[in-house]
Amino acid sequence: MPYTSQFQFYSASDSGAPIMSGSSGSLVNLLDKCLVNGYGSKLPAGWKKFYSGTNIATYRQGTGSLNYLYVVDSALGTGTSREARIVGYTMIDGPSGSAPSGTGSGYYAFPSGSQAVGTAVEYPYIMARKSADVTTVRNWKVLADSSSMYCFIQTGDIASTYFTFMFGDLYMPSNTSPSVIYNTSPINNCLIVGRITEGNTAAATDRLDVLGVSLATAVTGHFMPSNLGGGNTAVGGGSSITVGKHGDAGRGSSTALVGTVAYPNSVNNAVYLSPVWVHDNVSLYVRGSLRGFWQFLHARNNVTDGQNITGSGDLAGRTFHIIQSSSNAGLYCMETSNTVETS
Repeated sequence: MPYTSQFQFYSASDSGAPIMSGSSGSLVNLLDKCLVNGYGSKLPAGWKKFYSGTNIATYRQGTGSLNYLYVVDSALGTGTSREARIVGYTMIDGPSGSAPSGTGSGYYAFPSGSQAVGTAVEYPYIMARKSADVTTVRNWKVLADSSSMYCFIQTGDIASTYFTFMFGDLYMPSNTSPSVIYNTSPINNCLIVGRITEGNTAAATDRLDVLGVSLATAVTGHFMPSNLGGGNTAVGGGSSITVGKHGDAGRGSSTALVGTVAYPNSVNNAVYLSPVWVHDNVSLYVRGSLRGFWQFLHARNNVTDGQNITGSGDLAGRTFHIIQSSSNAGLYCMETSNTVETS
């Protein structure tokens, strides 16, 4: 059986909330406050900050795979300060947390250099979009616990649309065959999802709400540290892979987080949700599911941004928060109760 946890829910409407804009360092400041320090009455999610530079930071998960999220928010590239560069690492060098180059970067990057949007001198990267301009204050929401983080920002590039990125562990049931294979070597089951182009305002380059049509389909912008042949966190190793994800194509879409079931379902007056599973599109493994992240299997116009839903039946005791709209005309349905499944 899994044990459960609860995401901390942070938003721009909180008292003392950090300001998100297109200025340099605003994303690092937001992640500092949500993941490491807390603000107002909000407790931090329990991550550790291992490196701090000028508008640059390296964060480590507080539990789980203990990977590192490297964020460069210093106005580099064609998007300038309106977006940040992000990459995951399984290792950084030195007992104090200092990296090999002294810049916060590390070893065993995901994505790798050949998979990334671009490669700076010391790191590959994908993108986290922050804002359509430099000065406008943006609405945002972050859901995080000590091993997973989801960030949603209404950047202003597309009206009422959240651009997104995430970093963190999947949920993998303990009675599945991968955990039997790895009963002596823990799987590094961390995922990073970001934008696939630099300096691009199009919603279609956002990827967190995109699904693959089959287990053999990768979804661009999704990367894990290794396949099941590597990734022992204790020793680093592994080679970054692309992965895909899928939900319930029968009741929704096979390509995006949208649904088709009548709202509510007239037979039982029910609302339908589906977990979203991540798969290795080469080996056809199901690696796990996105923790606390659900596909809403009805048309998005039946709910509104910020609406809360109470589960019943199989989902009794769970509550969910609607974040809409997503970049591909869907929405995000995020679990807010202390029922988030954890490996």
